[in-house]
Amino acid sequence: MVIIELSGGLGNQMFQYALYKQLKADGKEVKIDDFSGYKEETKRVPSLGMFGINYNKASEQEVINMRDAKMDIFSRIRR
Repeated sequence: MVIIELSGGLGNQMFQYALYKQLKADGKEVKIDDFSGYKEETKRVPSLGMFGINYNKASEQEVINMRDAKMDIFSRIRR
């Protein structure tokens, strides 16, 4: 699975959404993380929703599992 993290302003989000659409067209399992990139951001918010754009959202647990940064040998091999 591929998880794309939305971040930045509307232009960046549109490019990230275009990548999402291309990966979907290529038959990949892909979701968008629209909360991690904005946890500490106060001036920007996810803006794709106001255009009626729908996408598969990654759950917080999926993002945590994808970002597993354990450094033991088995976790490193698994990644």
